[in-house]
Amino acid sequence: MLARPGGEAFDDDNWIFEPKLDGYRAIAEVREGTVKLYSRTGQPFEKTYASIVEALQELGHDAILDGEIVVLNKAGNPEFNLLQKYKKTRSGRLEYYVFDLLFLNGEDTTALPLVQRKQLLETLLDGLPGVTYCQHFTGNGLEFLKLMKEEKMEGMMAKKADSTYTPGLRSSNWLKIKFNETVDALIGGFTEATDSREFGALLLGMFDEAGQLQYTGHCGTGFNRQAIKDLRKQFEPLIVDKCPFEKKPQANAAVTWLKPELVCEVAFTEWTNLGVLRHPSFQRLRDDKLPEDVMMAEERSANLTTAETKPTTKPKNKTTMKNLLDDKNLSHEGKYSILKIGKNEVRLSSLDKVYFPKKGFTKGDVLDYYIQMADYILPYLKDRPESLRRTPDGAAGDKDFFQKDINFKVPEYAKTVQFYSEGAEKEIDWLVCNNLETLLFMVNLGTIEINPWNSRTQDPEHPDYAAIDLDPGPQTDFGQVVETCLVVKEILDGADIPGYCKTSGGRGLHIFIPLGGKYDYDQARDFIKSIMLQVHHRLPKITSLERSPSERKAQIYLDYLQNKQGQTLVAPYSVRPREFGTVSTPLEWREVNERLKITDFDLKTVPERVHKIGDLWKSVLGKGLDMEKAIEKMLVEA
Repeated sequence: MLARPGGEAFDDDNWIFEPKLDGYRAIAEVREGTVKLYSRTGQPFEKTYASIVEALQELGHDAILDGEIVVLNKAGNPEFNLLQKYKKTRSGRLEYYVFDLLFLNGEDTTALPLVQRKQLLETLLDGLPGVTYCQHFTGNGLEFLKLMKEEKMEGMMAKKADSTYTPGLRSSNWLKIKFNETVDALIGGFTEATDSREFGALLLGMFDEAGQLQYTGHCGTGFNRQAIKDLRKQFEPLIVDKCPFEKKPQANAAVTWLKPELVCEVAFTEWTNLGVLRHPSFQRLRDDKLPEDVMMAEERSANLTTAETKPTTKPKNKTTMKNLLDDKNLSHEGKYSILKIGKNEVRLSSLDKVYFPKKGFTKGDVLDYYIQMADYILPYLKDRPESLRRTPDGAAGDKDFFQKDINFKVPEYAKTVQFYSEGAEKEIDWLVCNNLETLLFMVNLGTIEINPWNSRTQDPEHPDYAAIDLDPGPQTDFGQVVETCLVVKEILDGADIPGYCKTSGGRGLHIFIPLGGKYDYDQARDFIKSIMLQVHHRLPKITSLERSPSERKAQIYLDYLQNKQGQTLVAPYSVRPREFGTVSTPLEWREVNERLKITDFDLKTVPERVHKIGDLWKSVLGKGLDMEKAIEKMLVEA
């Protein structure tokens, strides 16, 4: 189980806090006195750390342990440099700090809450030389981090007290909180030195979701003379003629390119808006990390996304109801307000009608929201048949119905298309929303929520994306929805499948996978089902493939059946007819954590957010994945 970056320390009685140990992660399997000790990449440790193996042979139980191998310095603190030298010198106090128990005497313990696993573990390890139970604090993370700083540790681990153990997954139930910001990077080349050194600076990179090596900066500090000599020797067999980065970085000296196989850890101050490290300083090589594990840091992606999507000019639609009034584009005719947009006129009514009593949002506020957001939502509606969820009395009303068949006359600026409806058992007229006028026409009908097809009218049998709907039961804790979503992300990452998350605007989360219109609905459904089966296998207690809500009151429905022609899911940036006026909002993956609150994204907060960071979902409408390759990788991972 892997941890996510945790940001700042916090106090919470539902969390425990452990020291962040500066060593090698190690799993120990003890069966009938025989011990296997290995790294998280499968590298055997038995010969190198024989004293730990000898101690574990006296455990007296069959068990699987998770912990960190360290070498302690004279002050009694872990020191990574001593650990790296241990294989040659055998000097220093070797210690195996064990913090988790995965198996005990024939029983899988991974489904037990963390605190119960640790209680068993503490009793189990009593009296073994060189094998130490990792103590923890409960609740007071701020005080614990202060203690770690006094002890000159590198930080702390925050773990949710009732969390289960999910092997191989990077979960928000485990967070790493460090004093100094560090990151792992691949060395893709080095520059010629201007002095007598063997090289000047390292050229660093990380793999993106497409497997391309992206440049993340130069690193020319943090080395001593010996480190420079040692590194230069390791560079020699990796020298290549071709630049390994997707885009050739600029350098202020001649560059020697390297096959990106060496992983190093660097400290830095921040990510710049161009997605490179500011003031990186070399810390050490990480021979316990695999090159393919060095994926784009979430913080780097977030800064780069903001830099790339932040508007350099005023967004097209800064229009609001207020400035439409100021521009005298609004006139009145009886009970109607006539809004003029170009050559077209949209008839609006009951602008002061309260749609969301708890927030005081009116129908006019909803129209105002869609005017501001038109440039962002229209690309996901254009050329798609729409299912209108009409709520004419607002979120508190009892009139709520879906309308697919537009069996009435529509204005000239609006468009309808005919497709067969299984529910109606006939051809019906679907509304298509290709412009702001049609969008406002729909909203004026009481359509707070908009649900488009996954495919377009030009090619109705081939969806542009596949949808995963994580639909919680009435008794499901939202933290479990987040946990499930992150398991989906781990599975997608393992098979290099791009996935984009958004809030449902209700209680769930959605993940969309771009297909580029290359596959039909049956292929999309079967593909998503295969992913959902893996998710359910990993989280059998909190997820379900059972469609009936009565059969899964406390479980999350892994809905893959949304991938069907005519089946619709709420559009990104659509308002939902919920009491707080929430919006189905695209998220950065770093936002999908225990602190995520769906109510933070409503029709007043979302326009400012999106005008600032841009559309996080542009790639959903891109060329799409190669499904065959993705399936092959999933089979390998499984």
